[in-house]
Amino acid sequence: MNGQGPVVWQLGLNDVPEFLLSRELVEPRAIVDNDLIVRNLSSGRHYVFSAESSDGANYLVKQDPQIDSKTAVREAAVYESLSCMPAIRKFIPGFHGYDTERHVLVLEFFPTAVDLATYHHNLRRPPIDRKS
Repeated sequence: MNGQGPVVWQLGLNDVPEFLLSRELVEPRAIVDNDLIVRNLSSGRHYVFSAESSDGANYLVKQDPQIDSKTAVREAAVYESLSCMPAIRKFIPGFHGYDTERHVLVLEFFPTAVDLATYHHNLRRPPIDRKS
């Protein structure tokens, strides 16, 4: 995607349902009934997809395409560690695993969530009011 380093198997829009099915995160019926909606959210150096179904099983599927990159591995380790802490777990997306061979991270997806940059842009004020 960005031309740096060797690339692993590339996750595509049509691969997401099968990938989630192989990890037993979605039921075959969701795919057969066309109840799983997958969207491409990629906008940078990672491949990012959302998968949403009417039963509330919503996933963010993120792949780091660079074999030698450790960012996805580190991100997965952080989510996995934090998900074991009850006091913190309620504030982060659910961790649903990391595929080490394909460099794919699966997290809970919140369809109505807004990232911090957008949130603060919409408020039309900076995130922190600094006093000198």
